[in-house]
Amino acid sequence: MTGRMTSWFILPLLLLGACRSATPAQGAPTVDLTEFSIMALGTFDAGPNAITIHNDGQFGHTLVIADKDGTVIDVTGVIAPGESSVYSVNLNPGTYELSCRIVIQTGEGQLIDHYQEGMLTAVEVGASS
Repeated sequence: MTGRMTSWFILPLLLLGACRSATPAQGAPTVDLTEFSIMALGTFDAGPNAITIHNDGQFGHTLVIADKDGTVIDVTGVIAPGESSVYSVNLNPGTYELSCRIVIQTGEGQLIDHYQEGMLTAVEVGASS
């Protein structure tokens, strides 16, 4: 009986934790790059944004910002592994895609496209506060 009671208490706590992690982070916009993943945190507002970009991966990455129609708004240079950069961009309200468009070739000649491997995410830019 004790095992069943314990699971009834643990399950709601796990669900509560999952709900909290889905809440958007507040604060200045930050983008974390790693192999085949982009995580955008913070608040992206209309107008000037100073985005802190961290490359936690093993390869160089770029950050491409495109609007919902696919028009490229801005692109960073290559950010080296372990490096961080602050990038300023002016954004209008709307939905934007953040991606890395680097394509590398392995020693065996295989092409690896960071974008096709999942290096993209969407962010919503709200009205300026």
